[in-house]
Amino acid sequence: ITIWYSLSQELGYLKGPWIAALPTMVGTSIYYGFKFLTFEEIVKRIDIWCDDNDTQIPTDLRNATAGLFSGVIGNSITYPNNCIRKRMQAAHICGALRIDSGYARERWLKTAIRLYHEGGIPRLYRGFGINLVRNAPNTAIQFVVYKRLQRVWNQSQYELVNGV
Repeated sequence: ITIWYSLSQELGYLKGPWIAALPTMVGTSIYYGFKFLTFEEIVKRIDIWCDDNDTQIPTDLRNATAGLFSGVIGNSITYPNNCIRKRMQAAHICGALRIDSGYARERWLKTAIRLYHEGGIPRLYRGFGINLVRNAPNTAIQFVVYKRLQRVWNQSQYELVNGV
């Protein structure tokens, strides 16, 4: 509450607490877009591989594998935005609380350029490994649950329509 209040007092009630909201929303939208797009494509490729090799993979394992890889791809594409967004949030929060963090309070593009000058592309991926260790299995589980719920929903709709 102190952070929210301090940001509101310093930057205004509309702008202050939401200083990194736009980069968060844009990054999240792109992440989920890539995640779902790549998931469906990976599932298709797994199915083709199974057909070519005359083998079967359990549905949950197929969905978990596709979910894991889609999480890796989505994270790889959007992780630099996370670094930029987190730096913006840290700079603005520390500034509002009058804490010297050494970070300049800047907009997205200036923050991106500053991070790039600090260490190039590798700087924009700092912390990516540990994020991936957490996120990839999480995404695999999300897609297994999502596809199971989708099957349950479709079955209940079929029964509702057909009076079963």
